[in-house]
This record gives sequence, structure tokens and C-alpha cells, in this order.
Amino acid sequence: MARIRTIKPEFVESESVGKLSRDARLLFILLWTFVDDAGRARASSRLLASRLYPYDDDAAKKMGGWLEELELGGHIRLYEVEGDKYLDIPKWLKHQKIDHASQSRIPEFREPSRDFASEGETVAPHTLDLGPVPRTKDLGPRTGDQCGAVAPSPLAPAVALFNEMADEHDWPKVQVLSEPRKRALTACLKAVGGIEGWQDLLAKVTASDFLMGRTARSGEHANWRFDFDFLVQPKRYIKIMEGGYGNSPNSQHAPERGLGAALAALAD
Repeated sequence: MARIRTIKPEFVESESVGKLSRDARLLFILLWTFVDDAGRARASSRLLASRLYPYDDDAAKKMGGWLEELELGGHIRLYEVEGDKYLDIPKWLKHQKIDHASQSRIPEFREPSRDFASEGETVAPHTLDLGPVPRTKDLGPRTGDQCGAVAPSPLAPAVALFNEMADEHDWPKVQVLSEPRKRALTACLKAVGGIEGWQDLLAKVTASDFLMGRTARSGEHANWRFDFDFLVQPKRYIKIMEGGYGNSPNSQHAPERGLGAALAALAD
């Protein structure tokens, strides 16, 4: 069934849209024609590429990066339900008037933080204040006395290090150490090589103009901020460790053209 969508003239003047790359901006518009009446769609890169870019052979390879950029900017939300990948557009019905809307067959987005709160343990802020943690690679083993109330957990030094840097860079601190978060952090530490690898990971984050909000395409949007849950996703920390968010011209998220050049692309 054909879907008629509207685009307001103010779209090209939006600062949050202007911070997107030209390709991500085009994908965002094309997604409006693809999502259902609830603003949801399957998020398979190959499916989206074949339906939205039937004449572009390279779209399937680049789709993941474009989707990630839209997610970082808060323009879409990517999620999984029972192993299947989906996306939705927040505040979809605020921007689109849908007459006689059809009921969506796609499961709705569930806020991960709500899962954490229901499945995990709420940790009082002082129990995660483990005292000063060295910022260099001479980080030694921490004793039970140093780790305070959460000493039995081998994850405590990593959480403490993250929270120390969260204070410095205005990230949300870890307050709830849920079971999903524990599993994710355990897997991350194993993948990056323990606490020293964790320190390297955090160092790469702070060195990234993109992740720290120092570029036009960064996450300095009101509805997105770098946080713990972003960091411990496998696709995120692997990409960070491999330089995917680096500042070199070849990096996928390296600084790009200014707003004027990006907006001019809409006239092409």
C-alpha cells in the first residue's frame, strides 16, 4: 500500500539534521517512505539497501554506518526483538499526520534502561565511589578495602574508572549495575584485554572528536550523550578499538563538510 509522507520546509534548516552527513540525511528522508504508520520498520541493511537504493551497488555496505549515524543523532532508534533487527522514528506521529493508520505488525521499541531497572540491582551512588583510580597503565590490583561495598565484584575497578571519567567529561555515571550490564561489561573486558584494555578503550573515546562532540557529526545532540551502555555494546567497543571513530580522514566518522555544503546536496 502506498505511503504518502510530508516534509516541512524547515527540515533543511534544522541544526540536528544539518549535523548529519549528506548520505545519512538522505537515508532519513527515504526511511519515511519505508516505515509503517507507526514509524517502525525492519532494520536489515540488505533489505533497506535493496528497497531504498535499488540503483546503488555500494548501499548495502554503507547502510550500517548511515543507520548508526542516525541513531547517534537521535533520529532513529535501533533495537532487536527475538534476534530480529528493527528501527523506529521517535515522535513519528508528531511530524506526520496519518489518516486511517494501519496497526503495526512490528514490535515496539522498549527502553533498555527500563530493563536494567527491573532486572538489576540499584546501587547507591556512594557504593560505586571507589576512590581515586590511576589513569595510566600502572593501575595495580585493587584490594577489598579499596573497593568498598562492591569489592566482591571483579567489575568494580572498571566501573570506578568509568565513573571517574564520567565526572570529568559530563557522562552519566553508572548507578545501576544490572545483570545485563554485568554480562556486557564482562564480555567487553575479556575482548579488550582486561582493565588495561578498558583504559585504552576509554582513552580512545576521549581522543575521538566524533564521540566527544567536537565535530559537526558528533553526538552533541540534546537527546544523545555518550554513556556506559553505548560503550559496552560489542559493535561499539570493537569499532572504537579498531579506530572506527578516529579522527583520520579515512575514519568512517571523521570530520566532514560544513552545513552549507551538506544542505547544498539537497538541490542536486
